[in-house]
Amino acid sequence: MAGSRLAVVEVDPVTTTSHNRFSEVLKRACKACGSEFETIYKKKVYCTKACYLDFWYDRLGGRKKVAELGKKRRTGPKAEQYRARKRVNWLKQAYGITLEQYKNLCEIQEGCCAICGVVPSKELFHGLHVDHDHLTGKIRGLLCRWCNSMLGRVEACPSWLSKAESYLAGEAEV
Repeated sequence: MAGSRLAVVEVDPVTTTSHNRFSEVLKRACKACGSEFETIYKKKVYCTKACYLDFWYDRLGGRKKVAELGKKRRTGPKAEQYRARKRVNWLKQAYGITLEQYKNLCEIQEGCCAICGVVPSKELFHGLHVDHDHLTGKIRGLLCRWCNSMLGRVEACPSWLSKAESYLAGEAEV
């Protein structure tokens, strides 16, 4: 998610010029179908997702060819390199950290989840997940998949934890 490292600020995209991607409303011709559309994003060149997909399917030789290329990328001889590159790009885009910074965090935590202390199996959990504050973007640590999802639930609904404790204690209303 682009911009997840920034604090949440109320922004009027039509009048704001502090962000490079926001400016006045632009009129464009769709690169795929040629129809005119309006956008506030300078890099947007397709009117819909369908036009975007149609354009690239045509360019790459059709849907079947695109599916074959994707399968080859995921299962071919360079599949591991592809996954590693994808992981590096994801860490940089989503959290603003490099693979080295991720590995340093992992070393500091001794490869364990910061909450439960379990060393996750890469096959089962895909390693440790980066836990961060969604408002500030500050990275808090690395968590296993289970702790990360539970923490997300508690953050989304703080009363959930007390309700769960009541339920487990047998105090829940049925």
